[in-house]
Amino acid sequence: MATATLPRDSGTESPLVPSGPSQRLVVTWQHPDSRDVSPVGLLSFDGTTYVFEYLKTATQVDGFPLLLGFPDVERTYRSEDLFPLFAQRAMDPRRPDFQRYVEDLGLSEDATPWEQLSRSGGTRQGDTLQLFPAPRYGPSGWVCYILVHGMRYLLEKSVVVNGEDHEKYEADEFERIISELRVGEALVVEHETTNRVSSHALIATTTSHLPLGWIPDWFAGEVFDLQAQSALEFFVDRVNPAEAGWHMRLVAKMQADCPADHKFFAGPRWETF
Repeated sequence: MATATLPRDSGTESPLVPSGPSQRLVVTWQHPDSRDVSPVGLLSFDGTTYVFEYLKTATQVDGFPLLLGFPDVERTYRSEDLFPLFAQRAMDPRRPDFQRYVEDLGLSEDATPWEQLSRSGGTRQGDTLQLFPAPRYGPSGWVCYILVHGMRYLLEKSVVVNGEDHEKYEADEFERIISELRVGEALVVEHETTNRVSSHALIATTTSHLPLGWIPDWFAGEVFDLQAQSALEFFVDRVNPAEAGWHMRLVAKMQADCPADHKFFAGPRWETF
């Protein structure tokens, strides 16, 4: 049973307002064997120029090969056009399924490649790269849009939610729960203390504690303390039908109750060359 595509929130605030002079995407790489995900670079755009820089910590990531088109780890790359490695991760507007694709992302039919990457993460089948937008500050405070991860695994395994065991879903049951989600509805995000892979895993659920998926793990690590302090709120921003694929079924909006000068993705881990 496919879910209905829900209309995007009609608020006037743009999801692409930058938190500073430029918009930033964190470039992550997943180890093909261990499946560990590590931030390796920053891609930014100020409306005119695209900039890519490696993080200093990228040289310490086990097995990480330098990215195609970026052979010098200490160089700052600049271009007036989106770099080919990232441009090919956006959909060509000439494709017949382009309009459906951008609608699934909650974007308009004239969405630019940068806007697409900011929502889709730029993932490709069997790929090891993914991009995530950094939170940005706007009229309603700090905001970030996140694709909920790992939803399909809830059909394969049980999880502990709100201190209680939750058995794996039957497919029809899970589709019903997803179809009942509404734009603007609050999501509960809690620490999954029984997660064997991550000590800071954050699982997203409905307000009645029905599990939906996970906040991307490396991102969860960055905001874990804020979540523990109840400084974050999460809401349904977009629900897509099954045809969109599990990785695009649910877009969540995160709002952070932090001062305007709060520094997300700051500190030694985020230093570039």
